[in-house]
Amino acid sequence: MAKTRTSSAVKNRYNAKVYDRFNITVPKGRKAVIQAAAKSTGESLNAFVCTAINQRMEIDGDDEYCNKLYEEYKSGSDKDDFMPLNEFAASMGYKP
Repeated sequence: MAKTRTSSAVKNRYNAKVYDRFNITVPKGRKAVIQAAAKSTGESLNAFVCTAINQRMEIDGDDEYCNKLYEEYKSGSDKDDFMPLNEFAASMGYKP
């Protein structure tokens, strides 16, 4: 069977359906510093920023969102195939 390519339009519709997007503004030169920090950890820029946000939210005591996501994930999975909370959090980009 031949491989098919998914069109950009299909990918864009999927991304719009399952992800929220927002832009951040940083002082000139800071983006390169953040990219270098992300690269040094082996993460994408997006994963690095998401991890930073999640860590800050945990410090501030806002972990309800992660718990809600985990409960939704757990309820939609077979009992034999769902991950423990720490593995789920890691898969979402959270690093304690």
